[in-house]
Amino acid sequence: MVPDNVRVPHGDSRHVHERHTRSRRRPGLSGGGPGAPAGDGPSGDGGGPEGGRRRGSPLGYALIGLLAVVMAAGWAVVVGHANNTPGIAAQTITFVIQNDSSVQVTYAVAKSREDVVRCTVDAFDTDFAIVASSEITVPAGTEKIQRTDTLRTSKRATGARVKDCRKV
Repeated sequence: MVPDNVRVPHGDSRHVHERHTRSRRRPGLSGGGPGAPAGDGPSGDGGGPEGGRRRGSPLGYALIGLLAVVMAAGWAVVVGHANNTPGIAAQTITFVIQNDSSVQVTYAVAKSREDVVRCTVDAFDTDFAIVASSEITVPAGTEKIQRTDTLRTSKRATGARVKDCRKV
């Protein structure tokens, strides 16, 4: 067979016959027509020998990109506020491991004046297992407190924190 990109003189009947044989394809084979797989063949809309891949419009790609950005931003907001209670801010300032059975932790809690808030102050070991825990309450009428507590631990702590503040 002679490739399509090779020119053959008009008088060569063999070339004309091969070309006509190739263009007449039976249904059901990869050449288009009834029964052919969709998007295949020489019609130019699929992966056939003469067709290219179908391309989407730039507007479609822009809409998909915009949707992805909006969804990513929404997810970032959800993840950022997953463990926070709006209007309550708790901060561990320092902790001092005093010995194998106690840790001193200094922390601050800020909230609106009318709310009563309860927080957990705990200490943990190298495996992040809790070795001491205490609940503290910040009463109404107070916007911000800063306290230092000493926790008695079951074994040597490696850190301490204030966490899980919530309205009561």
